Amino acid sequence: MQSFIKNKLNKTNYFALENELEQLTAIQQVFAETFTFENIDVLLKNDEEIDEQFLIDKLLVNERGGLCYEINGALYLVLKELGFDVTLGSATVWSDPEKRWIIDRTHTVILYYTKKQMYLLDSGSGTNLAIKPLPLDREPIQSPVGIFRLRTENTERGSIVSEKLTEDGWVLRYAFHPVEVNFHEDVNRIKDMIHNHPESPFNKDLLIARTLPDGTVSINSERSSRKWIDADGFVEKEERMEFEHNHHIIQAVEQYGSASTTNAVREYVENQRI
Repeated sequence: MQSFIKNKLNKTNYFALENELEQLTAIQQVFAETFTFENIDVLLKNDEEIDEQFLIDKLLVNERGGLCYEINGALYLVLKELGFDVTLGSATVWSDPEKRWIIDRTHTVILYYTKKQMYLLDSGSGTNLAIKPLPLDREPIQSPVGIFRLRTENTERGSIVSEKLTEDGWVLRYAFHPVEVNFHEDVNRIKDMIHNHPESPFNKDLLIARTLPDGTVSINSERSSRKWIDADGFVEKEERMEFEHNHHIIQAVEQYGSASTTNAVREYVENQRI
């Protein structure tokens, strides 16, 4: 495990915790605080094969962010090194009643089992992080950005669904079958689809997103949006800034991302002349 992750876990008192669910929460909190959800490598057409060393170098050494298959891939490696019995799975993201499902099985998730109970771990959903392990068919979990639940329901894309509570009620986020996938094969399958599929939502415009202690931030090539979430899990305030110059994009990313993420965005902006 890279020293900076170990140092961050030390600050959460992780190594003094005895409850595994509390330990898993601490790890997910570190990931939320450290890594931005971002698609810069997709836009720069950096199509390097993903393996353990790639994720260690990109995230755990250089503190870059990434998409679900990278962030949850790195989380999976950290959890395995720390001794947790976790498996990797693939989910299909729900868009809306009109567009329905996004590309089949292109969201990486992690499953953890204990005492006949299944939990979902997901640090790769940008502004929709439960942060705590999400138990199947139990009470919902509240995080700084909303209320989430995991339940059994047969759908055309899986037998388990992840949902978020909104002002309009519970909204489907994604569905999956609790089937273990091969780490190397599946993260690269998903990467190839995200990079190249014409319906991929990540190969068209810049996206930077973070779950913060009191809300969320999202950035694209035109604007930034900072939202504050109230105690009920709903947006109580939003501030938007429309970008007038290229350096405004870089400044916004610099405020919420690592130095390596900012440098990658700078390269993208210069290449695109947006």
